Amino acid sequence: MPNQETGEKINFLKNQDCDVLIVGAGISGLISAREILKADPELKVIIIEGKNRVGGRTHTVELKCAGGETEKWDIGGQWVGETQIHIINLIKELDLETYDQHAGGITWMQIGSSKQKKYTIIPPVEDTRYLVDSVDVITKNLFGISAAKMSFLYFLVYVKSGGNLDDLIGSSDTGADAMKIAGGTQQISQKLCDIVGWEKIYLNQALLKLKFLDEDNGETHVEAIVQSTLDETKISKITAKRVILAIPPSECSKIRFQPSLPFDKKQLFEGFPQGHYLKFIATYEIPFWKEKGFSGGMFATGFTDNPGEAHPLNAVYDATSKTGKPALIGFAVNKTWSDVTPKVRKEAILQDLARFFGDEALRPVDYIDKDWRQEIFNGGCPTGIIPVGNMEAYARVREPWKMIHFAGTETATMWIGYMSGAVQSGRFIPQP
Repeated sequence: MPNQETGEKINFLKNQDCDVLIVGAGISGLISAREILKADPELKVIIIEGKNRVGGRTHTVELKCAGGETEKWDIGGQWVGETQIHIINLIKELDLETYDQHAGGITWMQIGSSKQKKYTIIPPVEDTRYLVDSVDVITKNLFGISAAKMSFLYFLVYVKSGGNLDDLIGSSDTGADAMKIAGGTQQISQKLCDIVGWEKIYLNQALLKLKFLDEDNGETHVEAIVQSTLDETKISKITAKRVILAIPPSECSKIRFQPSLPFDKKQLFEGFPQGHYLKFIATYEIPFWKEKGFSGGMFATGFTDNPGEAHPLNAVYDATSKTGKPALIGFAVNKTWSDVTPKVRKEAILQDLARFFGDEALRPVDYIDKDWRQEIFNGGCPTGIIPVGNMEAYARVREPWKMIHFAGTETATMWIGYMSGAVQSGRFIPQP
């Protein structure tokens, strides 16, 4: 049966035993599989993925663009920087090509008031409201959530993992937004699948339960109960010597464990929500913003002078492709825009673009948006966040429990929340 999105063959899961069961076919899960098989190619490794595609929080889509052509853009994670050594080295290994993020020109900012302002360098703090709004814009851009809803201590840990705040929010050579991957980031997972072997990967398979089994010989195995997302009557049992959960912590909280997880681990997963990113891509015939001297960048709170009213966009970037096809991408964090119809949301986003870049923004060649909060088996994007009061449990985020190991970018120590963190976390897993 072909995958409806990629055309790849879907493997049907049967009851079976394996050495290692990996849950999640994103970057961290596939890196774990590659490292394990590199150490011992004879091990039997099974990878299950609840979605109908690989890639996790990376997702590349094809859109119509200038000149009547089509091109690929990322509706999920897309940027890398030179100091993100784990993902940069992997990109080189996989023979993928990067190109610079365009950042030259005037950038718009609407912070501290409802007035729009232009700048070419980050302006100094003007007053208390400006400072509060600036922090809020930063956390919405980095985490997809307001600063008031997250632990400041976690914010500091997160920033430290990427070096410094300038690297996280800047597009300099060392910044997190410095480069993009030609052809899209989902290629990373697809190429890793080529290495690991597609026959080991089972799409549309949701993990329901993990149960420890004590064998007569004194060994303990883990029994995984897996349900097909295409046919809920199809239940499979996989017995594994080890399990790697390479999924967001919030998704770990939905799995039934027998016996139950330790209290602090359970508390951590239940209190580790994903940020709320709604990302859009709009392609155009010409880069009209560049012709006007703009970078294509915009950062805003979305606030207006009318209480209860807000514009959708919090950040916008130039998204011109490697081949020069003009596009803009951006993010809306306010959950209000998840609850409206796609038509209303599109109109509001294009109108907001026009506020900053002109009426040409109202006439895209193609348009798509994706509400990552509605993405099954993710529940949000770009990364998990720790609310106030849950940092004590966070200290155990990457600790294994019995034969169960935990991966994913939230468990990294370098570049938490980024693709580079996902690569590093996949390499944390000890060999069987």
